[in-house]
Amino acid sequence: MNLFNKEKELIFRITNAVLLLWLITSTVVLISTTINYFIKEPKTNYTYEEYKLVYCDIIAYDIDVKEEDMSDERCLINYKDYSNSDAMSNYYKVTTIYGSLANLLVVGSVMFILNKKKK
Repeated sequence: MNLFNKEKELIFRITNAVLLLWLITSTVVLISTTINYFIKEPKTNYTYEEYKLVYCDIIAYDIDVKEEDMSDERCLINYKDYSNSDAMSNYYKVTTIYGSLANLLVVGSVMFILNKKKK
């Protein structure tokens, strides 16, 4: 498959260049997202009591947060968000992997069809 043959019209060479850049970008995104999905960053699994001590009690005094902003209810909501963040992060990584795979298939197919030798 010769993408940039001088016999091809200019529009086909430009289209092939754009599709090739798109294909390379999709490949890089797929590889980096897959690596980030399988090699997880270390996460501390705090219990609520540990989380409250670290993030609600100590930090509240360090950054002068208003007392009502760090109530037990607010701290519990923040802890639930903290607990769910890993699952949501994995969800978005998987959707990015699927999107990149779809990009690879569609762009690769278009490039193949566009540059298929005519018999």
